[in-house]
Amino acid sequence: MKWEYTTISIEAKGLMFYNKKFNEERSTDEINELGEKGWELVSVVPIERTGGIYNKTATYAFAFVFKRPIKEKQPELNIRHI
Repeated sequence: MKWEYTTISIEAKGLMFYNKKFNEERSTDEINELGEKGWELVSVVPIERTGGIYNKTATYAFAFVFKRPIKEKQPELNIRHI
């Protein structure tokens, strides 16, 4: 079976750079929308960056990785009528 993949990035929510949290409401909506289109969630990866006054590393978004099977075309049958 062959697969196709797609990713979406959802920014974390929060007021402070270092105090960001998972944005559950937005994540659920987008995941459900992709699920309706046949996509299966296979991984969630935090996306981090370093900066701010204290030069801290913090998560600012999450990357969601999805896959779904590629529908392969059936080979054409070469039928001859006699």
